[in-house]
Amino acid sequence: MLLDDLVVFNDPLSSVVVPPNVIPELQSKPSIPFSAIRNTSQSLIPVADLLAILSTSPIPSTCDVPSSTNNVFNIFSPRHTLVRKQAEGYYLDTANKKRKKYDEHLNNLAEQFKLRDCIGIPIHSVEPTNTGAKLLPCLIIAKEKKGDDVGFRLACQFGEKRNTYAFNCDPSIAYPPLHQPGPPYTVPRANLSEHLQCYQGQNHQKRWILFLPGSTEEVKELYSWNWMRIMDKNGWSYCTLQLPEKGLGDLQVAAEYITYAARKMYKKATREKEKGIRRKTRINIIGHSLGDALPRFSLRFWPDIRSMINHLIAFGPPNHGTFMADVACSVIPCPIAVTQQRINSSFLCALNSYQKTFSSIKYTNILSKFDELIRPITSSEINEKGVTNIYIQDFCPRRIFSEHLGAGIFDYCGYFLTMNALRSRSFKNLSTEECCAETLMPGINSSTTEFISKVAYLAKEHARHLLMYFGEVKDEPELRCPFRTDCIKRKRRVNKTKLR
Repeated sequence: MLLDDLVVFNDPLSSVVVPPNVIPELQSKPSIPFSAIRNTSQSLIPVADLLAILSTSPIPSTCDVPSSTNNVFNIFSPRHTLVRKQAEGYYLDTANKKRKKYDEHLNNLAEQFKLRDCIGIPIHSVEPTNTGAKLLPCLIIAKEKKGDDVGFRLACQFGEKRNTYAFNCDPSIAYPPLHQPGPPYTVPRANLSEHLQCYQGQNHQKRWILFLPGSTEEVKELYSWNWMRIMDKNGWSYCTLQLPEKGLGDLQVAAEYITYAARKMYKKATREKEKGIRRKTRINIIGHSLGDALPRFSLRFWPDIRSMINHLIAFGPPNHGTFMADVACSVIPCPIAVTQQRINSSFLCALNSYQKTFSSIKYTNILSKFDELIRPITSSEINEKGVTNIYIQDFCPRRIFSEHLGAGIFDYCGYFLTMNALRSRSFKNLSTEECCAETLMPGINSSTTEFISKVAYLAKEHARHLLMYFGEVKDEPELRCPFRTDCIKRKRRVNKTKLR
């Protein structure tokens, strides 16, 4: 401590206050570069800098400091030198102790890691993709000790992933609450009923199953030579639903057909239970491609059907869209349904709003790593509790023919996984031998012309419907009022104005 009226400091390098009454006295000495000394109202000047300035000047070693006591301060007194050396010593001792403890901590930490251990290095800047990676996985391949230091050599798999089509819906958009009652039908009931065909089976122990096609697909051409044969053979009851406009029109309207079908099938199963014919009333849904995203849209905005659905099984669904639709629609006008399957489309953002799944329903996504239409392939996945995402190639790696169509339509492994889901069995203990035992589903013979002609016909019809559809648009249509909170509020305000 040096003259309480002037300064108080513990560290000679710390910033301290120079009282304003010292400034005029020092400025009277022209040999000192006082441009570095400023009033305390502007900034502080370190004592060390002040001493350096004074030590280079020819002024006397003492100066009168105006104060109430009129004390004389000797800047280079022995007392000052002693205090300064003590402060420096304390500072260095403390720094050395902290450094020593830190080194000991690092050495103890290094001893815990061994060769071949996998560690993660934090990634501070992550590209906004559908992945949530925050760590770079690395393997310790060498551990070297030099003196007190321990060094590691790491092998890391690193690649910069840039995804233009990231799944990022606008979080500021508000949608109707999850439990808000669904809107009424805009399609006449006669039209809704016309697209639904049901087939009564003899095995009443099994649930009713609803088969749904994707865009451009005719439901009977898609399922008549595979799954419908299996249902008939096992005596299971099922229904098929043909989407309006081959699934190329407005999907908001197509969702009404699925809502109607679920209600009607559940009502039929409930009547059978009341008669003692059937034990289970909740239905299962099997959908190819778009045939899974649409029922999820119905479940989101018609909450009453959630208690009617038991299991939703999907083959290659565009749950988060596909950039194949983005690419196609950026070049030429597209059918409405294709624009609605673009990544971050208004339809898909509404579909995935607030909650993607519901706990009372089981979800199984049977996927292919060689899917040529749904890209990125992770777009089909739903990473939430109660959802099983399973790839055919995880069991049968060489099945390159199991692509978007084959995964659930004729591949044996896809059939095996579907039957496993329908029987509510676990996927944990499935073996490769079971899933890859055959190539094609039961009842399909690759040596017959039927298989080749069916696959060729489906491919031809897919291209024909896309090219011959005359409802192309350049931009996606807006969400209808029942699926937009802002639209509902605006409509209420208009009605209120009219009433006045």
